[in-house]
Amino acid sequence: MLDIFLNLLESGMYALFLKSFSDSDDRRTWICTAVYFLCAFASVTAFNLMTFNESFIFIVDILLAYSYLHVTSEHKGFNGLFLAALPTLIVYMVSIPVTILLCEMFYGTIDFASLAKEHYMLLTCVTQPSRALLFWITARKLHGDFSALSRNEYVKLFLATVICEIMFVSIANLLFVNIYSGVDITISAVCIVLLIILLFDIFSDIAVIRKDSDDKKLQLSILESQLDANKKALSAQEDLYQIRHDLKHFLTALSEGNVDPELTEKFKEKYVSSVLPYQSASPTINYILTLKKEEAVRKGIDFSCALNIADEVPMEQADLYLLLSNLLDNSIEHIGIRKKISVEIEYLRDALKIRIINSHDRKVLDENGEIKTRKNEHHGYGIYTVKALLKKYNGNMNMDENTEQFSVFVYIPFE
Repeated sequence: MLDIFLNLLESGMYALFLKSFSDSDDRRTWICTAVYFLCAFASVTAFNLMTFNESFIFIVDILLAYSYLHVTSEHKGFNGLFLAALPTLIVYMVSIPVTILLCEMFYGTIDFASLAKEHYMLLTCVTQPSRALLFWITARKLHGDFSALSRNEYVKLFLATVICEIMFVSIANLLFVNIYSGVDITISAVCIVLLIILLFDIFSDIAVIRKDSDDKKLQLSILESQLDANKKALSAQEDLYQIRHDLKHFLTALSEGNVDPELTEKFKEKYVSSVLPYQSASPTINYILTLKKEEAVRKGIDFSCALNIADEVPMEQADLYLLLSNLLDNSIEHIGIRKKISVEIEYLRDALKIRIINSHDRKVLDENGEIKTRKNEHHGYGIYTVKALLKKYNGNMNMDENTEQFSVFVYIPFE
């Protein structure tokens, strides 16, 4: 009698879980839910009372659940199959770990027959609430995080779910029947291998998606920077008009020998802090140079740049951003007391050439020609990134220094 009650409880969990994915809450949906509940209860009870092989019950569960979702919701195709395969998987995810844990606690080994005979109520009281909780958590997560997946992603999720269920069935046969079948062990091993292969494929897709997302974010940043650059250009133009106006007064005061130190300092500060956005054929380079010049100006660094760019550089925007920003960060971090940085960038379709020179007061390169890193400095990672990008684009880099300045030259061919 208890088994019948547990079958009712389990079928009810299945029905309520799948009901959470239905499109409406009308009478028709509830009737379909009740019909599904009765069919699910009848199937699991039939498998328990008759001599059917329970290893195949998950197939019946998936077919029933998919039929229900097909009638009551828009979850069709592999989307619906993935959701239909989840209830049985959730049951196995709770039952097998709990069974193993309780067996180890009471017997120090896996003995399901003794556990079912001596502690069946405890096993039931632990597994049923755990299943209900996992059903609830899964339903909430799927409504929020899985709503925008593509068909291809649902195919892989469905395959992963089915592989896991087949593996759990084989493990359950080993645990509950207590007969160590070579077939079940082989099936479990094959499922593990297939699951690993599928996981590698899924994580490859995740890497591609993340890269596309990063590229889109960078493109958005560049577009925003172009809008910001236009605003800054207008603002800088106004500043230049104001500087021109102030210059008249300054020259008049200078000719009369009546120079106000406060006016001189104000004029100098306004001139030095004016940063005109860079304009070239490469929005990415414009964005980075403007950003780094603003940083340099804030640190009191004299930042000059000469550009000769005929067209957009044929590199991925994220790569170009990392290359140039890391080179400039390195120059800013190693700046000397004279605080001067000179940048030359040339791209004439056949190659990209970047030369950055910064003043410095101490030796930057070690005996191997590599940049020294001091404690708590992280720019070594930046140079490593630059080298990795140059390897990707078959480029090369030369670093040199003398007593007054450090220079780096990067050459990337595009033939």
